[in-house]
Amino acid sequence: MKTRNEAFVERISTGLDRLDALLGGGFQRGSLILLAGEPGVGKTVFCANFIYSGWLHGEKGVYASFGENKQTFLSNMRNHLGEAIVRCFNEGGCEYLDLLSVSGDGVAATLQAILDVVNKIGAKRLVIDSFNPLSLALKDPLEVRIFLHSVVGKIVRQLGCTTILVKEVPSTELKELGVEEYVSDVIMQLKTDVVDERWIRIMELKKARGSRSSERFLAYTLDKGFKTFTPIINPFIVPKAEPQRWQPTPDSPSMFSTGIPELDDLVGGGFPKGSAALLEVDSAVASEQYFPLIISTAANFLAKGRPVVLTLPLGIIPSTIEGYVKICGFTDEEINKLMRIGVIEGQYPEEEIASKGYIWSTKPKNLLENIDLHYEMIAELKRRAKEKGALTVIALDTLYSRFGLENLLLAINRYIAYAVANKDLTIFLLKPGLPSKALYQSLYSTAELHLRIFRKYGVLFIYGVKPRTLLYAIEVGERSFLPRLIPIV
Repeated sequence: MKTRNEAFVERISTGLDRLDALLGGGFQRGSLILLAGEPGVGKTVFCANFIYSGWLHGEKGVYASFGENKQTFLSNMRNHLGEAIVRCFNEGGCEYLDLLSVSGDGVAATLQAILDVVNKIGAKRLVIDSFNPLSLALKDPLEVRIFLHSVVGKIVRQLGCTTILVKEVPSTELKELGVEEYVSDVIMQLKTDVVDERWIRIMELKKARGSRSSERFLAYTLDKGFKTFTPIINPFIVPKAEPQRWQPTPDSPSMFSTGIPELDDLVGGGFPKGSAALLEVDSAVASEQYFPLIISTAANFLAKGRPVVLTLPLGIIPSTIEGYVKICGFTDEEINKLMRIGVIEGQYPEEEIASKGYIWSTKPKNLLENIDLHYEMIAELKRRAKEKGALTVIALDTLYSRFGLENLLLAINRYIAYAVANKDLTIFLLKPGLPSKALYQSLYSTAELHLRIFRKYGVLFIYGVKPRTLLYAIEVGERSFLPRLIPIV
């Protein structure tokens, strides 16, 4: 809840919904923002998007650059923001000011040139990219302070022109910037983190006068612009989603589609027919958070009349899966005909599984016997459905807790052999904690496709180990159950 003083502060959009929320509505009107980062982290894209966002809301802007001419700038930004950014500067009233690197004698003239164009068009947004040439031209910290106070006084405060000052910093941690740190209302740093030799792009909010937030970090990508990701609480729950009939993604002759076009592209077309895949999930990711990926693949099989059999992870109950399969538009009749959730005696309370036609309950003497029964049941489902290809999803933590490690090691090879022989697909779900290097080594070597999911900065990420891929963020929309994968570039 905003305080009384905060309620009267005028704010403007940063161009990024998540950053706006973090700042309590956006940048304060007439504030100075310091944007720091090493080369290549997306500072120019962020600033161009800031000017472009203002243009969309009827505000003119000025981009003053010491680094490149207008043609080069627009050519580069077109790749991120599309043709609209060109119209913004060529037709929409925004100005690009191409400034040469200046000496000490030219600083005052440079400031005046910026002030003149801001006054001329009535700009409400300004970017100075970057401050480094100016700070080098100024002879001592006192001159830097005078210049910055001139910017703040004449442009930011007097004209109400919200200004971003860009500064190049080394790849090491930002500790002390200098005078500009003290006069800035907001300080943000763009940087990178590394997970398994793959980059994550991170925005850190280091200072924000007039804003209160418990969060400091936002993950982002430069794919098709500058996009920040909303930290995920529970993407498996889609409150605004209404049942919509699942539109199946076509298979290739040798692949089963994952049901998610971006995931198909990530792994080279989908899951190979007659194979086993491994989905390895970090301990910080709850089962409910990654299961939209599994449901998407299951829905794609069901929509084509193919059987789906699941052994659920610990903590997920059958009625939850039923509910979200129904969100994908499947009826009770279809679910009872094509889907089975394997239940071992005593696994769930009786009221959870009673009178549900999709429950397949067994009392096996051992795990191998259970697998044989499992595939006899699949063969019967396939015979009724008259469709080739079935999906089996196996949560290894559930089988380990019931049958132990030795039986589980034997069972993995049996599951894979059945999948290969029958041209089916088996997906193993693996979370940390199973106490055997042999188990991990067996899975890593025998799975034809290996994906990893982890959570960092509140965002779910996925990447391919086999085949090796880039890193992608996972998002689930408010009105669509289908997860989207967005590359981190």
